[in-house]
Amino acid sequence: MDYLRLAAAAVFGAGLGLSAGVFSYYILRLAKIPHLALPRREREEMPLVLRRFLNKENEEDELPPWLKRWSERTSFMLKRSGVRVPVMRYLVGLLVGGVGGFVAGVILMKNLPAAVILALVIALAPDVVLIGRVQNRRNKIIEQLAAAVRIFAAEFGDTPQVPRALSITARKVPSPLGDILRQADTDLAAGKSIDEVCLFLMKELDFEYGRMFVQLLRLAWDDAAVRPLFTRLAGRIANLQGLIYKNASGMAYGRFMGMLVNALILPEFLLMRSLIPETGYFLVYNPIGRLLVVVCFLSILVGMLLDRALSGVET
Repeated sequence: MDYLRLAAAAVFGAGLGLSAGVFSYYILRLAKIPHLALPRREREEMPLVLRRFLNKENEEDELPPWLKRWSERTSFMLKRSGVRVPVMRYLVGLLVGGVGGFVAGVILMKNLPAAVILALVIALAPDVVLIGRVQNRRNKIIEQLAAAVRIFAAEFGDTPQVPRALSITARKVPSPLGDILRQADTDLAAGKSIDEVCLFLMKELDFEYGRMFVQLLRLAWDDAAVRPLFTRLAGRIANLQGLIYKNASGMAYGRFMGMLVNALILPEFLLMRSLIPETGYFLVYNPIGRLLVVVCFLSILVGMLLDRALSGVET
């Protein structure tokens, strides 16, 4: 085990040295002292990996197909969740967190299977958080859509003009749905066709009743007789909203308690090991204790995967 401590110390020392070197490099770049200031290197001359990491407009043409699919999905999730982080930086953060979890599992628990599972848990945790944020945003849009459809139906009934009704609705509806409608109103004012605007709305309101609203909007552009359908759609969205609230209230407590218990597993392990050495020895060296640690961390991983699969987020 002394070799593990030496390896950990070496990794820590290398990290400190690298950090000091990077800090000194940027200090010299910013220095105004002649003969000491380093020449500024243009971003175009940097290696492709560094350009992707530093540039928010990531170039993905040379990525493998599986990584490109992951990048597109993650970029979508980051945008919808409101997290302004480039995909490559997000990936680097996942890798660093996974490696840190693996090293912690090997050094603290001396349990290779548990270390691998802990690395996967730490790497998947941000994705679960993103899915939760996207789901909350989607529920908020559904909550606002019923009122937005009623406002649109009332304005469209007074003056059967889709641009005017859409513009008034966009001004009265708050974010996040209001931002989507205001962008559609801006696109119409800029001269885009109704088909282009509806395609944008289809992507932003990518759930059942959102797509129905966009389809009715397109029909209303050519036929004002569809106005009563907006009122019926608003009623259905209100019923859906009630079901969402009922399901959320029924599952919120159980989900919170499950996440809390899973999050406390590692702190409890460290606390037991420090306060009760016999328990720590059992969990670290006894085969049954080691298996128990693996099962505990495996339960976290399975819970995260189930939560991710049942989240209902459409990407």
